[in-house]
Amino acid sequence: MEVVERVMSGRTNRQVRRSVAGLGPSGRERLRGLLRKSSFELPPMPGAIAAVATRLIPSNVRLAVASTLESGINATVEISCELAGKGFDVTPHLAARSIRDEAQLAWIISQMTSARISTALVVGGDGKPEGEFAEAAQLMPALRKAGVTVGIAGYPEGHAFLTADQLVESLLAKAPQAAFVATQPCFEPERVLRWAAELRLRGCELPIEVGVAGVVASDRLREMADEIGVGPSRDALPRAGVVHHPSGFLAGLVGPDAFDRLNITALRVTTFGDVASTESWRQQLYDAAGQRQAV
Repeated sequence: MEVVERVMSGRTNRQVRRSVAGLGPSGRERLRGLLRKSSFELPPMPGAIAAVATRLIPSNVRLAVASTLESGINATVEISCELAGKGFDVTPHLAARSIRDEAQLAWIISQMTSARISTALVVGGDGKPEGEFAEAAQLMPALRKAGVTVGIAGYPEGHAFLTADQLVESLLAKAPQAAFVATQPCFEPERVLRWAAELRLRGCELPIEVGVAGVVASDRLREMADEIGVGPSRDALPRAGVVHHPSGFLAGLVGPDAFDRLNITALRVTTFGDVASTESWRQQLYDAAGQRQAV
């Protein structure tokens, strides 16, 4: 693939190294810690399984499988179970509005239990409700009763249908039943840091997994900005004709000392199905952050 070739190029590797050049030892260690705890988010498509099998091994990275209106919730669950069967730690995204009723939710839980999937990220979802469920909170009691560790979504850039106050209040209401927060992708590290600081001031201490866009052609990223929830930080999207990778964003995220007080524990990297390029980038950035002096 063209993106794979370009992310492996010397030019891109130099850009990766330059992104960590200004980080001190503590910032580099923070960055390596996040990269070690990455989740790769996959689209719910059969091709994602082959992409994972040819590039990743279960001990290297966790996986998450997105939920889309086009593919439906069953595809998310089935692909998650197949990946779990290959030994991967998988977190399916369960969209409340895509689940018809209690019977379908029970089927989802039974499939997860059989595949030994113990974590799920619950979201409200897009479009009109398929049936009984309209909000993520409605799924949480049954999942927790089945022993599933539940994560909830965070929106540093806001949401198209909810105000900033509504988003925070909704998150705080769900927080007692959740084990972590996973954010939508953002392109301005300062915005994420401010959002996380506000959560802490409001009493929410849940670990945060920061969402980032992985390696992708900038033109495609701009086309998909709305789909992946990009808000005002779209002004920071790369120019046309280049390959995006989130090295600079991450350097800006881990550089401030305030990072240590915010309990940001992991990354959730949207791969756009290009697992090979994203894993190559992750390894490059990890190695660059481990060098004593960046070039």
